Amino acid sequence: MPVRKRVFRYDRKKDEVVEVKKPQRRRERPRWPIFSDQVGVGSHEVSEANSTMRKLGLRPNYQPDGTYMFESPGHRKEHCEHPDIEIYDRQGGYSDPMPPDRRGYEPPENPGSSFFG
Repeated sequence: MPVRKRVFRYDRKKDEVVEVKKPQRRRERPRWPIFSDQVGVGSHEVSEANSTMRKLGLRPNYQPDGTYMFESPGHRKEHCEHPDIEIYDRQGGYSDPMPPDRRGYEPPENPGSSFFG
């Protein structure tokens, strides 16, 4: 375990510099895998959905209760941006699945008038 730096601050009440003990950072739980109800199916449709995913060339990760398990961000993006599925996160960031009209967007090279001339 690395050696922690000592932290000091000025205490007005004591009129001296005192050492401050920082609280331990809370460890975050791992984010992956995540389970999605949006991509899920009914529990009676799991075997049919898994075979459909195989036909589409995707990993069939439906759980017995019908939820879908995404193993990593790349797996989620690959699954959601598939042309036959096209699911996206409306509040997602740059690396999250995007709607079809925003994929591969590049600004125009010559937008006409420029700010600098």
